[in-house]
Amino acid sequence: MNKMLKTTVYLIFISLSLASQLTAQEIVYANVDTIIQLMPEYKKAQEAIEDYHRNWKTPDYLILKTEELTDFYKRIAKKEREGKLSYKEFLK
Repeated sequence: MNKMLKTTVYLIFISLSLASQLTAQEIVYANVDTIIQLMPEYKKAQEAIEDYHRNWKTPDYLILKTEELTDFYKRIAKKEREGKLSYKEFLK
């Protein structure tokens, strides 16, 4: 009988503890877009994207990138002809 009383008291204690934990939970809604827009990193990243987009459309930028890629291709082709093309050299 004593063991049954202890078990009952223990179960009641556990039930009350769990019930108090469950009622302590609250539901919170957060507008993530607003939070992100308030972050300074977001503003910097957005400005960088806008600058890149603005520059990408200019003919001068396209000519510059075309020249850079042509030069890169010529360097790779030269190293390949010389037999000096390795992974580390490719990245230089």
